Amino acid sequence: SSMASQIVDLAPVTFNPEELLRETLEKAGPGAEAKDIALTPRVAKDIVPVVGDRELLGQALYNLVGNAVKFSPAGRTVRVGLELADGGQKVLASISDEGPGIPEEEQAYVFNKYYRGARTKRSTDGIGLGLSIAKTIVEAHGGNIWLSSLPGKGCTFYFTIPVDGARA
Repeated sequence: SSMASQIVDLAPVTFNPEELLRETLEKAGPGAEAKDIALTPRVAKDIVPVVGDRELLGQALYNLVGNAVKFSPAGRTVRVGLELADGGQKVLASISDEGPGIPEEEQAYVFNKYYRGARTKRSTDGIGLGLSIAKTIVEAHGGNIWLSSLPGKGCTFYFTIPVDGARA
């Protein structure tokens, strides 16, 4: 409920983002297995420890991976990557699915609280808070979140966080 109201109390620690990614994929594993979806990590060799709220960033990553699983057809792959960006100042996470994608006219609204696309309302469970919560967490860390999607071609969500801690 605190995330839904956009109140974020960070408890920053230094942690390994690759370990967090692997734990998140393990947590999302049963849902993916139930749909015969492969979860494929891709971590750059030069990934570095980051300072941030490990639990909250894990929640943001889990929300994005969970959505990718939810919207992917059975038998497909969800790819989750970590790499350095901005000259090593930020970690860039990417979560790609092979689902239906998000129509261009809806993309500007997907991070709004309670927003659910027209097709999503009819066919998918949820109340429209997961992406809003992920955005709140990422922005509380001084990061950015965005997406790239072509209808019928899947969707990739990206977010960055500074490696040296929350600055928001």
